[in-house]
Amino acid sequence: MNKVVQFLQRSELGQLVWQARKEFMWVGIFSCVYNLLMITPTLYMLQVFDRVMLSKSEVTLIVLTLLMLGGLLLSSFADWIRTRVLVRTTLRFDQKLNSRILMACFDSRRKGTEEKAQSVFNDLTSMRQLISSQSFFYCF
Repeated sequence: MNKVVQFLQRSELGQLVWQARKEFMWVGIFSCVYNLLMITPTLYMLQVFDRVMLSKSEVTLIVLTLLMLGGLLLSSFADWIRTRVLVRTTLRFDQKLNSRILMACFDSRRKGTEEKAQSVFNDLTSMRQLISSQSFFYCF
């Protein structure tokens, strides 16, 4: 673990990832909230069949329905927040790495290797898309 921390603190990309650890922690917390609230419809149906069907209480059904709607709204809010946090993190990565990547592209064009210049931009785009995509949430 110590070697990983040292590696992250040495390279520029590693430093950016290390600086974004707080944002990744918040994404993890909101992912936990989101995933826990995804069982809301299942719990709702269990309670409806267990309590409402036996007691035929309309008040219980209304309260359970309101609780389920509140859980689904909170789940949507948690998903929205974690997406916004990752989008802002990728924008910060882009701002910090943009000038360095642009200079690397100019250097590679000057040396006559245009393929490397294009691949550098593609790598930055791929990194941004990975961090702000839904597949990144599966890590959490």
